[in-house]
Amino acid sequence: NGEIHQSLPCCIFMDAGHPDLSADNSNYQKIATYSWELYEETVDFNLHDRIAEILTAHGLTYVKQGTEYFADQRYWATVFLFTVILNEET
Repeated sequence: NGEIHQSLPCCIFMDAGHPDLSADNSNYQKIATYSWELYEETVDFNLHDRIAEILTAHGLTYVKQGTEYFADQRYWATVFLFTVILNEET
């Protein structure tokens, strides 16, 4: 419902889907996409940079979907999407 019951800033990690690589009725590669959602009272670009550094340090390619203000809840939300290729060692 868009309500955050944490003190801000806070983060939520969510499973955003599993776009597995498939063809010929077989899944050849398991893939998982996750979102790292950051909620803030005011936008802190240093914090955004830190999240990007963490993702990069762990070898995760990410897309920053942008920052949006939710007036009814009085917070800013920024979503970082990253994809993980799963193998038997993961």
